[in-house]
Amino acid sequence: MPIFLQFCTLCNVKGRDVKMKESLYRMLKHSIECEFYKNKFFKIDIDNVLFDDIPITTKEELRDTDAYSLLAESIGKVAQYHETTGTTGEPVSSWRSYEDLSIYANQINESYIDFNSNDILFNRFPYSMSLPAHTIGKAVSDKGGCIIAASRATPIMPYTRAIKIIHDLRVTVVACNVMEAFLLAEVAKKMGFNPLEDFSSLRALCVAGEMLTPNRMKRLKKIWGVEVFDFFGMTETGNIATNCECGNMHISNDFYCEILDDDSRSLGYNTFGNLYVSALNKKATPVVRYDVGDVAMIQKSNCKCGNKADILVHHGRKKDIIEIKGKRNTLRQIQEAMLEEDNGIGNFWKFFVNDDILEIYVETSNERELSEVKLNLEIPYKIIPVQPEQLYPIEALLESTTFSKPNYFLSKVQKENIL
Repeated sequence: MPIFLQFCTLCNVKGRDVKMKESLYRMLKHSIECEFYKNKFFKIDIDNVLFDDIPITTKEELRDTDAYSLLAESIGKVAQYHETTGTTGEPVSSWRSYEDLSIYANQINESYIDFNSNDILFNRFPYSMSLPAHTIGKAVSDKGGCIIAASRATPIMPYTRAIKIIHDLRVTVVACNVMEAFLLAEVAKKMGFNPLEDFSSLRALCVAGEMLTPNRMKRLKKIWGVEVFDFFGMTETGNIATNCECGNMHISNDFYCEILDDDSRSLGYNTFGNLYVSALNKKATPVVRYDVGDVAMIQKSNCKCGNKADILVHHGRKKDIIEIKGKRNTLRQIQEAMLEEDNGIGNFWKFFVNDDILEIYVETSNERELSEVKLNLEIPYKIIPVQPEQLYPIEALLESTTFSKPNYFLSKVQKENIL
């Protein structure tokens, strides 16, 4: 019996076909080409192991490992080196081979965005150490499209210049993080443009790097009048899931995702828990049963789009779950409740978590309208109106050169300054 089939008979990956189990086995065999997993799996007989018995990989482990110990390919096959932003701790290293980049580009091009040679991509993602700018750029290049490198993190491309180029060069697709898409629309208005009418060549927004709930996606579509494509992933793994035309986030066949409880026991489908990811075809830096630090749920697909791949329902970072007085809500639940259509809450808000209540600061010019808003949340909350541009000073962006990734939680100092 071939070894991989021997593994398949022992592998306890529920509800998966032989092809998936073969992919898991090949991933495990390749992972020990890097020093990190060679040491981590030293006592494991990969040919005779139950998948649930394979140890979890934590972010702390990767942070404590030097970059070359995570490399499973020769340097001659490596195309790029990336690091996480370090917003939650020390950055994590991640290499990309030429094959990895091609796989990521194919993932995007197999989604329903359908890049083509007539596309002009305005790539607003930062290029420095960041993965999305490179992967979406590769996807467009592979289809013969044109790329405008327009990183938000460079003084060369301030907001006013960005809007002018999007308009004058008849850009067809803008790629950026979620808040950036809202900010670009506001800056366009300040410059005398109507986002809904004056960018007639624009056909899509590609967003990543932040929570995008269905209600928030509806708002972006309404503002720009185009389709919105959400890419969920991270530097360590690559793009894990992309939404279809029905709005569901289908998990790529290049990944195996698990939902586990706090004791690392499998929860299966339709149960909320901790998200763990294995990258089946990642060559340069393997990732096996990686605790990404997010909470989610996985559903079997019965999607009208015809895609049979499992659906990921992402609820945000585990650290962003808000628990007050024995009640709790995830960031997804809070955003969905806040952004019901025409409920008076606009697109610019931030949170401050007290011991006894969640304070939601909302920019508004109509305080009375906000006083009547009721949110369907478990946790106690209070909506606090603030003046327009107090949280996000759009006027300043007309002169500012850069904008960092947004933080939706206020510090005590920021809260005091607002009040």
